[in-house]
Amino acid sequence: MDWRLFVAINNLAGQWHSIDLVMRYLALYGPFVLLLPLLYLWFGSRGENLVEERLTVLRAMTAAALALGFNVLINACYYRPRPFMHHKVKLLIPPSQDASFPSDHAAGAWGLTWSMRAKKVHYGMMALSFLLMLARVYVGVHYPLDVLGGAVVGVGASIIVENLWPYVMPWAKRLALMLP
Repeated sequence: MDWRLFVAINNLAGQWHSIDLVMRYLALYGPFVLLLPLLYLWFGSRGENLVEERLTVLRAMTAAALALGFNVLINACYYRPRPFMHHKVKLLIPPSQDASFPSDHAAGAWGLTWSMRAKKVHYGMMALSFLLMLARVYVGVHYPLDVLGGAVVGVGASIIVENLWPYVMPWAKRLALMLP
């Protein structure tokens, strides 16, 4: 089923130039676009909301970093080759030789996105995270289960950070006030 869904999505590549460009951009730079709301919250907050907004940004960044750390551990125990390594696929971006499962892009994206649930930007970030997952399959670098696994790792990391956050809150609060 994973392979069939991959083929159905990847076979759409190369049919519409403008969609290919959007999918390439999302597949490569989607995580950086997800950082824009965090930058806005960090630098755009004023007054009594300043510390709260910055703590939200620090929590989201911590969750994304933890998710990527989990991916490193998973990759050390299990290596799944990328689709283009064993199949003929429509590859629209430069290939990477690291493990396919779980997707680092999806893990980081969902670590950030899930941590921002209480903010107005959350729905836009969710939509972008789903499009990023689709784009990674569309361009031929991940199977659908790879991006789904990455999303699960990202959400899981966010939940862990939320549960541990009260223990690091005093340290994080000092950091939020010290940084520009």
